[in-house]
Amino acid sequence: MQRPPVLAATTYQTQPPITMNVSQAYGTQKNGYLLKKSDGKVKRVWQRRRVHIADGRLSLFHADESKLPVQLMLLTYNRTYNFQAEDDRDYEE
Repeated sequence: MQRPPVLAATTYQTQPPITMNVSQAYGTQKNGYLLKKSDGKVKRVWQRRRVHIADGRLSLFHADESKLPVQLMLLTYNRTYNFQAEDDRDYEE
């Protein structure tokens, strides 16, 4: 059975961006691995990616970690990112 996404970030163009400092709001930074759903047009698969959340930004690392990570605000325009935890312990955290 597949769990619902752990994090989905979506905003709409009619609304101004909302900034949120995760470190201040929750008093912590998070590092770890999540499964990210690819946005391929033919085949959508879950890819294991290292993520880091700090200062209201999500850093999403490529499979080849020699590449720089993608950094984005937790709320983005016209894009939904689907993430899933690898196991129940990570899901609860």
